[in-house]
Parts: sequence; C-alpha cells; structure tokens
Amino acid sequence: MKRLWHGLFLLGTALLLVVPDIYFAAPALLSLAGLFLARSVRASAPITDPALRASWSTLLGGFFAFAGCGLLLNLLHGETDPGAYERLFPFLLFPAMARTIRAGDWSAHPWLAALGLAALLAGAHAAWEFLTDPAIRATGATGNAIKFGHSAVILAAFCTLAALLWPFPNRPALWRAGLLAAALAAAQASLLSGSKGGWPVLLLVILLAAYTLARRRSLWQRHAFAAMTLAALVVLGLLAPASMVRDRIASGVNGAIHWVQSGGEVTEGSVSLRFELWSLGLRIFGEHPLVGAGIAGKDARWAELVATEPRYAVIGPLTSADNDMIDALANGGVVGGLSLLLCLCCTWLAFWRWRHHADAQVLTLSRMGLILVAAYALFGLSVSVFGINIFRAIFVAFAVTLLAFISVRLRKLAAT
Repeated sequence: MKRLWHGLFLLGTALLLVVPDIYFAAPALLSLAGLFLARSVRASAPITDPALRASWSTLLGGFFAFAGCGLLLNLLHGETDPGAYERLFPFLLFPAMARTIRAGDWSAHPWLAALGLAALLAGAHAAWEFLTDPAIRATGATGNAIKFGHSAVILAAFCTLAALLWPFPNRPALWRAGLLAAALAAAQASLLSGSKGGWPVLLLVILLAAYTLARRRSLWQRHAFAAMTLAALVVLGLLAPASMVRDRIASGVNGAIHWVQSGGEVTEGSVSLRFELWSLGLRIFGEHPLVGAGIAGKDARWAELVATEPRYAVIGPLTSADNDMIDALANGGVVGGLSLLLCLCCTWLAFWRWRHHADAQVLTLSRMGLILVAAYALFGLSVSVFGINIFRAIFVAFAVTLLAFISVRLRKLAAT
C-alpha cells in the first residue's frame, strides 16, 4: 500500500501544472492516508530531535494560527459562502501528509526527479500553447496565466537549487544537467505566461545560483559572475517574444509612472490597475481597521464603490486588491494581516535553523523552504496568493513535504 501512496505522491508532483486540480487532489489523498498512519508513525519514526520538534511546532503553529484566525473572523462576520471556509482546508489537513512520507521513509531523490519532470512538462505545455497561438499567454492546466507562470517559477527555483547543491551519489553530472534543463524549461514557461509578477523570483534564484557556483572564488569574482549571469538573463528576455516580455515590462513601467503623476489614472491592465486596486482595498481597510469587513462585506462594499465612484469604474468586475496583505487587511483587518504575516514568518523560521546544516541534503531542502517563503512574499505583492486555491495548496504541500524529508534524513543520520 505504501508503494501506491508513493506512486501517487510522485505522479501528483510530476503532473502538477499539466493535469487540472491534481495540485489539490494528490496532497488531500496523501493527507487522508496520513491520518490513519498517526499511531504507526509515532511508534516507528518518532521525532526525538528537539530542534526538529521546534521546527514542526513553528511550522504547524503558523498554519493553525492562520486557519484559526480565519475561522474566527468568518464566524464573527457571519460568512455563509463555503469558499470562505474551504480556503482554510489545506492549512488544517495537508500537514498530515508528512506522516505518510515519514511512514514510508521516502528519500527525496525520486521527488527531485518528479520535480524536474513537472518543470519539463510545464515548459513543453507552454511552448505548445505558444506555437499554437503566439498571441495568447500560456496557462497550462490551470486555465490562468498568473497561476501557471508563478507556479512554474517555484519549480524553476527548486530545480536550480537541487542541481547546484544536492549530493547525487550516482551520475551527478547527468542529474545536474537534467535539473538545470528542467529549471530553464520552467523559466521559459513563466516567460511565455507573461506573468511578470513572478519574474523577480527568477532574478533572486539566478543571483543565488551565481553566488553558489562562485562560492569558492573571491568576493569581486562572485559579484562579477552574478553580474554576467544577470546580463545573460537580460539577453534571454530580449530574445523572448516581445509581446510576452519586453512590451509587458515597458507597459507596466509607463503605466505606473502615469498613475502616480496623474493622481490615479489607469492606462494599462497591469501595474497602474493594481495601484488602483490597492488604493480601494486600503480604503475599505481604513473603514474597518480591527477585524476587517469580512469577505462578503468587503465584496459588497467593493462593488458599491466601483458602481458609485467614477474613478473606480475602470476596475470593472475585479473583486480582489491583487495584493496578499491588502486583501488580508480589507477582509480581516489587523487580525487578518497579522495572521498572514505570522504564517509566512513561522514557515520561514521552520527552515531557517537548518540553512547551514553539515549534511548537504538537509541544507538543500531547507534552502528550498526559504526560497518558497521568499517567492510567495514577492508573489503577494501583485496577486492575492493565499486567496487562490492552487497557490495555497502548493505552498502548504511543499512546505510540509520539505520538512518531512528533512525529518526522514535526520533520523537516518542519527541511526548511522
């Protein structure tokens, strides 16, 4: 039976962006299995390391605090839409999938291969969409360019870190070459999606990779190598389809400048529009600063302002501020904003303590966790990631998976 769960785990990872809803279905099934494995895991693979216990307490504390505050706010505001409660589901259930991983004593090696395959499939799907119709943005199986492009960035980041840091025991050159090719494919998928809100993460990963590759060089050589790497990325962007990269960046910059100079006039559908969405979200937060207006209350007030005030008419049917923190503040006030910040900080701290571990596997997995949090913080500047199913599911599932693999590895190291 454990082989079946392992196969589902790897299949769910490999098909992450090319099969609809598998990002949720696979972790949910693995979590349900984990609920039934609680007793056997406590007996066969107990967590005895105090530092590891602290990491799990920190991670789960952040998840449960976020979900608990969300539940209390929903009840306080009398939310009746099931979606208001469904968004808390991954934070409460998905941590149980760690028990399935620990019970199976799974190695991270096959998972890395599945990540690489997921990145290659995402790149192939994006290329096929572009060749079919160069005018459209790639969406994969998600049906949305932002969901697809941002998630592809996570795959690119993980594949890059694994290629540079993981201690592959057999054929390391082949593994590294394959994972770097997968990272490039995922980066291509993000570029073809046109979701520029995720591209700063690509810059972050490339800089990290440059400094990692040159870590044995002098400081000026590391800076020089990083600069050359960034220059290569600029060239790649210039060679990419103009409508997907250059034109979108130029349009966003010009729109932002005009919005500031004109006092709020929206001229394009990306940056200047988001500035207007942010201003509306902050206005609603100002009206209900402590516990927010509630999800339904915020939506109603949002629709009222869009319908009655001419400056907001350009927003049209959009109902989100496209900013994680601003949406959290508008929906849940200071309480909602603090719960979101606590969730991100606790996830960061859960991996922070392992970032310099002597074991290369633990070090790599911890840095993946840190990149995951940094990426979501950056994503949250231009999209409400915790308000979207795929982003919530991937964040929780990957964070739990990474810490579960660290747990398995530390137990094996302690036994040797």
